[in-house]
Amino acid sequence: MSGNNVANDELIDPQAWDAIVAQLCGSTAIASRFVADFVSAWPARLDRLSAALETADADAAYVTLLSMRTGGEMIGAVRLARRIAKLERFVRANRLDECRRGLDKLRCTGEQTIRALAHV
Repeated sequence: MSGNNVANDELIDPQAWDAIVAQLCGSTAIASRFVADFVSAWPARLDRLSAALETADADAAYVTLLSMRTGGEMIGAVRLARRIAKLERFVRANRLDECRRGLDKLRCTGEQTIRALAHV
C-alpha cells in the first residue's frame, strides 16, 4: 500500500498505511498481513452479520459491525467504515430492518474496498 494512490482516496485513506506501519515498528510485512487478514475475514464477517440480523440478535450484529468497522478504520477503509457506522447506529436504535436493508450496500462497498486494497 502506498501513500500516493489518488484514485483510491475515496475508498482508502493512504495515510492509514503509514500509521499501521508506524504502529508495527516499521514492518510492512506485518502491515500487509493485517490487510490480508482483514480481506480474508470479510466474507465470514458478512455471513455472521447476516445471520445475526436474520435471528434478530442485535448484540451479535453490533459486535460483528464493531469488529468490521475497527478493522476497516485501521486499514483506512473510510467509505466502508462510514457505511458500517451507519448500520451500527441502526442496530443501537433497534432498527434491525433498516440494518438488513443496508446489507447490499455494505456488501458492495466491501467488494469495492477489497478490489481497491489489491491495488495499493
